[in-house]
Amino acid sequence: METPQQTSGLETRPWTKEEDQKLFECKSKNRHLSWPEIAMLTELERSHIATLAGLSRSGKSCTERWNNHLDPAVKRENFSQEEDDAIICFQSLYGNCWASIAAHLPGRTENDVKNRLYNHLKKKKIGRSTRTK
Repeated sequence: METPQQTSGLETRPWTKEEDQKLFECKSKNRHLSWPEIAMLTELERSHIATLAGLSRSGKSCTERWNNHLDPAVKRENFSQEEDDAIICFQSLYGNCWASIAAHLPGRTENDVKNRLYNHLKKKKIGRSTRTK
């Protein structure tokens, strides 16, 4: 029986620094291209862009890597108290529509906002509610 990895022809493995560099260079030089086009471009072994060849990654994988790790517009520092307060406020307004919440926090990704709420803010909220009982 074939695994999904074998069927798709793409491997599921951690990203290397070399792959990150190739993806960063390719996307930086070709911002107008869609993610599937970027994925194909990075696959071209015998092209004019030989230095970008060989990622063997899907468009979705490239998109997620860029958005969550490589995009220079994404903030990498810790969340501020103001950002935490905004997440709580907007989550009560929008529910779990992470894109709408992240739109109010420049430099933060949907994934960052979701993880911040579930991994940090909900624990604080639960901690407060158990102390008051």
